[in-house]
Amino acid sequence: MTVYKCHAGLIEATSPITENGITIGYIMFGQIADNSNRKDFFKKMNEYCKDFVPGVNVGELIGKIKHKSDKQIMASSDILLACTSYILLKQMIKPSRKKIISDIDSYVSNNLCDDLHVDSLCARFNISRTKLYELMNPYTSGGIATYVKQKRLNAARSMLLNTKKTISLIASETGFSDYNYFTHVFKRYYGISPKQIRKREKT
Repeated sequence: MTVYKCHAGLIEATSPITENGITIGYIMFGQIADNSNRKDFFKKMNEYCKDFVPGVNVGELIGKIKHKSDKQIMASSDILLACTSYILLKQMIKPSRKKIISDIDSYVSNNLCDDLHVDSLCARFNISRTKLYELMNPYTSGGIATYVKQKRLNAARSMLLNTKKTISLIASETGFSDYNYFTHVFKRYYGISPKQIRKREKT
């Protein structure tokens, strides 16, 4: 928290909002004057502003500046600091967007053979369908169902190339209960059947 008097004699205060040591914003108040010699303040402000706003009654504008006591100014700065602390605390308690996205992605990757429909994911993470789509939209060009299918197919491909499990078992473990459907979807996605991709890797 910093409270200072600018070169024009106005009181200003600023409090940074930081996250992980990085300043992400500020809360500020200012454009008020303390109750020191008002005559000197008016003279100084009038002299300072006259060349910036030609044709404008500077004196009238300066007269609208609020004057506060030192006690009032410090009380305002304390409120400012309390607001900053509240924002930081709220951010600490509220799960970050990246954390939720990461948790959803990890959950899908680790539970490919489970029910991963939209409603199931919403229930699992206690979020609405709208919120789920909003979170995942940058990573899902074809919607949640397509995203889940891609994750399953990528996992199946990895298992075909790196394990000796049967194709039917791989299909089952990646959430495809129908072997023929799995083969059809896999070939349409990769342009080659599960058998062919495994055979090609061996040769």
